[in-house]
Parts: sequence; C-alpha cells; structure tokens
Amino acid sequence: MPSTFARLRAALGRAATAPNRFFDRRSPSLGTAFLVVLAVGVGVSLGIVTLGAVFDATIDATVTVENPDRPPEWVCEQHGTDGVHDTDDPFASGCDEPEYIDVDAGSELRDAVGGYVHYGFLGVLLWWVFSAGVFHAAARFAGGSARFGASLTAAAWALVPELLRMAAALALIYAALRSATVTGAGMEALADDVLAAFGTVEPWILVVSLVTVSLEWWLFAAAGESFHDLPRSSAVAAAAVPAGFSLIAALI
Repeated sequence: MPSTFARLRAALGRAATAPNRFFDRRSPSLGTAFLVVLAVGVGVSLGIVTLGAVFDATIDATVTVENPDRPPEWVCEQHGTDGVHDTDDPFASGCDEPEYIDVDAGSELRDAVGGYVHYGFLGVLLWWVFSAGVFHAAARFAGGSARFGASLTAAAWALVPELLRMAAALALIYAALRSATVTGAGMEALADDVLAAFGTVEPWILVVSLVTVSLEWWLFAAAGESFHDLPRSSAVAAAAVPAGFSLIAALI
C-alpha cells in the first residue's frame, strides 16, 4: 500500500504536469485545503529555522554587543558609589558584569532569525486567505460560478510551489555565505557583509521567484477552468491577479 508521502508526491506531480486533470478529479474540499496550508506553513517555519542554522554554520566571526546580563547604566549609577556596587542590592545585581561582551556572530543571527518562526507560519495563513479572496473576486468578475471554498482550495495548492522557492533560496544563500568574507568588526559591518553575500545570488533568487509565480499562475488558471467553469482565456486572466500580487511580494 503506498505511503501517504508517496500519494502526496504523486498528487503534486499531477498538479504540476496536468493541473486541469488534477482539479477535474477533485471536488473543492476545505479540509484538504487546510491540511495543505498547514503543511506549507510548517515547511516555511522549518525553512526559517534552517536559515538560522545556515548562518550559524557559515559565519565564523565574533561581534561585540551589549551584555544582556548587565542592568542599564542608569540603574548601576543610582545603586553604586564610586564605581562600587552593593552586591546585596537586587537592583544592582549584575552591575559588576562588563558592559560589552564578544559573542559568536553566527549564533546571534541564528537566535535573531528564530524569533520570526511564528511570523512565517502566520504569514502563510494570511497569504492563503488573501490570495483566495483576490482570485475569487477575479474569477467571479470573469463569470465564474464557484463558491469561495473552491477558491480557498485553489489557493491552498497554489502555495505549494513556495516550498520549492524556499528550498532553492536556502541552497543559494548557503553557497553565497560559504564563499563570503564576513568580519567581526561590529553588527553593522556584519549586516553589510551578509547583505553583500545575498547580493551575489539575488539574480538567481529572482529567477526562482519568477518560476514559482509562473507555477502558481498555472495552478490558479487550471482551478479557474475546473472549479469556476471559466474558458481558458478568462481563467488565465483571473489567475493573473493573485499571481501578480505574488510577483509584487517577491520583488519587494
């Protein structure tokens, strides 16, 4: 009996090579759509975690940052005399710690990126609803007759190519950072070096984004034909609306 992963892979293959046939064989299902979006959301979150791991693995430098274990300077000034702090005073606890410390730059970036994991998952959910809404409006304007649930199903499957874009972007970023020179002269210099490394692969990331948007356009157009009973030309035009917004998001 084929595994769930094998069935999903086969379904995605049919969606990519024959999207009309893929949607023709399926009725709109909010349950399936939500599971697809959930899988994409988890994938994007894992991609963000992986990006942090890429920073940690490729950046071998130290930077000087403020010591998080030391209270603000005004606290230490109010609870100390001549630079000596009362160790029994809870407000002055940690004032004897150095004001600045050296930390591993890769680990700092990994921790900073990790703070955005939940935003990635939430972003997928919001984009799903938004793209479904604009596609549904465009399809109905073009003469489509399906309910909003059908557009939600179409938008869910159109999210899947985003996983391909993330995987390709992570591979390109990893290759760029491995060959880049990242210094530990400070956080600003570190950010400049990382952005410079990103710039070397930015054209390739743009190419991947264009391919991803094209796949999304293709899937939306197929759903317009199958779910909204639109002629090919109208379906392609309606699909251009969510694809256009996706392209704008990719270029920002």
